[in-house]
Amino acid sequence: MFRKYIMVKNIKISYLEFINNNSNKLIIVGHGASMQADFLAPFAKLLNKKYNVIVVDLPAHGNSQGEVIPTLEGIAEFHEQFANALKKEEKLPEDVTFIGYSLSACAAVEIGCRNYYKNLKRLIIVSGAPKVNVDFNIIEDTKIDGKYNLSELFKGFWTSSTKEETKNFLKSFNKIRKTSDESVIIDFKSVIGWDRSEDLNLVKVPSLTVIGDQDNLTLVEDAIKLKNIPKSELAVFNNESHGLVYNKTEQVVNVIFDFMSRYCTTPIMCNSK
Repeated sequence: MFRKYIMVKNIKISYLEFINNNSNKLIIVGHGASMQADFLAPFAKLLNKKYNVIVVDLPAHGNSQGEVIPTLEGIAEFHEQFANALKKEEKLPEDVTFIGYSLSACAAVEIGCRNYYKNLKRLIIVSGAPKVNVDFNIIEDTKIDGKYNLSELFKGFWTSSTKEETKNFLKSFNKIRKTSDESVIIDFKSVIGWDRSEDLNLVKVPSLTVIGDQDNLTLVEDAIKLKNIPKSELAVFNNESHGLVYNKTEQVVNVIFDFMSRYCTTPIMCNSK
């Protein structure tokens, strides 16, 4: 694993790179609200067994500079610009899969509807949907003495299948989080009112959605709508919520590997992995 930097629209952007010399394919991973690339490093390491992987920090998250992006559309545009920057440095192969988790999963839906992400062959949406179950009042209700109570916000959004898993996740989350409290609130507000439910026929690449049936942020009934994407698949994990990628990392990766092996642009190479 290497931490690297690249200029994207004059902003210094950080990313983690995992190299697999036996693969000619690249997976680019986007993180969730308030997070950074480091949170998804264990997930990326498993993906790296078969593919090259890059996990990028959004602006003002982790080790990236810049200002937090206030809209979901803007976040999707950033991911597209990041791919363009990689292409300019000849680091973008012909076969690219974008995996978005949580906030970036919704950005993946937006990317699919736009259809101009460079060399994109597949979309994988982990704990995402074409709309998000967040409203302004949910965020404002966590305020105490004029300040947002992020612990309560996280408990509500990142609940896991057990209280102990939630507790452990929040402990590790708060230990390494670099994103400012103000940026966290902007992240959450960026999805309010965003809805691509009626536009899913615009997505032209094969897509996989992975969701927990107890997810209270991106609801399974909304995620199911992603089946309206042509060449789409849906994997629902029972008794799992928004922390799915942390609680069932290996199982999620196996579902992704299976999907990618069946939607492969170079079948001989894919079958040999």
